Amino acid sequence: MGSLSLSATAKQFPELRFTFTGLFVTPDSKAHPEADFSAWQTPLKAGVENTTALLDGKPVKLISLEYDQANQVTYEEYVGHQEVMITDYQPTGTLVLEAGTLRDFNPFVLAKSGKQVAFSLTHGAAGNQVRWTTTALQIGRPTYADQNGTLTYSVPIRPVGSADQLITA
Repeated sequence: MGSLSLSATAKQFPELRFTFTGLFVTPDSKAHPEADFSAWQTPLKAGVENTTALLDGKPVKLISLEYDQANQVTYEEYVGHQEVMITDYQPTGTLVLEAGTLRDFNPFVLAKSGKQVAFSLTHGAAGNQVRWTTTALQIGRPTYADQNGTLTYSVPIRPVGSADQLITA
């Protein structure tokens, strides 16, 4: 069992990070299989050519996404039983977006309403894509920030339920 976090920042390589907890298995002396890197593909930086982001069905100018699934993973051991399990799920994240006109996108109204919206981030070329998507994203109270002289929103996010998915295609 484990947890996942991801980050995608414009002009940088996106990252997936995993943490796992497992049960002990006695090691043996079998030979390890040879690693095969023949299918390795050069990573692509996040940006206009390789990455798209949709919030509530509309394209957004995404500067960065930070997401942490934040699974609480515990190891339990009793007489005659041991188990690794996920006991809680408290996902969190932050979107940093270029702040356009409030007429086009008003994150303050969205945050106040508590409405759940869809979000997707797709990165990579067809046949080598990774997509993080959710149909139930709740927007927190945004704050203004600055990115190289451009006004931005820093928006806390929280996927609701288990609607978020990581998909490769």
